[in-house]
Amino acid sequence: MTEPSQSYRGSGKLLISGEYVILEGATGLAIPVKYGQNLDVWTGDDNEEILLWQSEDMYEMLWFEARIKKSDGSIISTNKPDIAASLAALIKFIKDFNPQWWNKVNRLKFKIDFPKQWGLGTSSTMIYTLSEATGLNPYEMLNAAFGGSGYDIACASANSPILYSRNQFGQAEVEGIPFEPIKADQFIFLYLGNKANTAASISYFKSLGKVPDTLIDEISDISTSLTKARSHEYMIELLQRHEYLIGTYLKMEPVQQRLFPDFKGVVKSLGAWGGDFVCALSEDPMEDYAYFYNKGYFNVFPFKKMIKPVFQVF
Repeated sequence: MTEPSQSYRGSGKLLISGEYVILEGATGLAIPVKYGQNLDVWTGDDNEEILLWQSEDMYEMLWFEARIKKSDGSIISTNKPDIAASLAALIKFIKDFNPQWWNKVNRLKFKIDFPKQWGLGTSSTMIYTLSEATGLNPYEMLNAAFGGSGYDIACASANSPILYSRNQFGQAEVEGIPFEPIKADQFIFLYLGNKANTAASISYFKSLGKVPDTLIDEISDISTSLTKARSHEYMIELLQRHEYLIGTYLKMEPVQQRLFPDFKGVVKSLGAWGGDFVCALSEDPMEDYAYFYNKGYFNVFPFKKMIKPVFQVF
């Protein structure tokens, strides 16, 4: 097999604060993680009529494949028709705005290096790497394909934690920040074993109507305060307040009350409530691991084992 013509990489993400209301302009705190997705691109001449689109998991097992007719973007064959159908708008966007690239590409191969069910950004890293390959705006590509706040797109290229928001025109505003908890070994991430349906979660959130400005402002203040917290106890207090505010607005029980009521500290949802990852802080990290293991949760990571190594100079 020939070597790819170009290769690209995007980082996965975790949203520490701002879930849901980040869609309405609130500032959120997000971190790029060390896990991500690679894209290899093979190009040739314009005579090739078929584009082969492939996605591999972390074990290099092919989980998605589609053969696409380049002239009109239609799917000739695929092993997952539902996923292929979800790519239609993305294919059209690329074909319309960079036809020269589209006509030359013969094969795309994506490969994640984390379990697909973890929800660390399979779609966002795909969008970002395609934007790098095509030279197209990743936020415009996201809007055309799937929608969303775009914080995950910002994380895909970030070399540090970020404060993310969208201005009144819907444009992304990204600020790289030197965020690390005071007691980083006591700030842990836990995979719950559930994959939240992000689209359904957002739909429910939208059904609640206009978000009060006071909620947007307070969540934004919490996000900023987390980056400046100078005590472990204050960080716990901020995360507890965040859970209370979002839970009250959503009319949903916070994850700590639902699953970990006897945990001595705070457990906070990350992203869509009900699935994927949570973070936890307490005073004794060794007890934390035992606590979660005893409850059957084995994918537990300290902060420094999850976050992407920081290269940005502030």
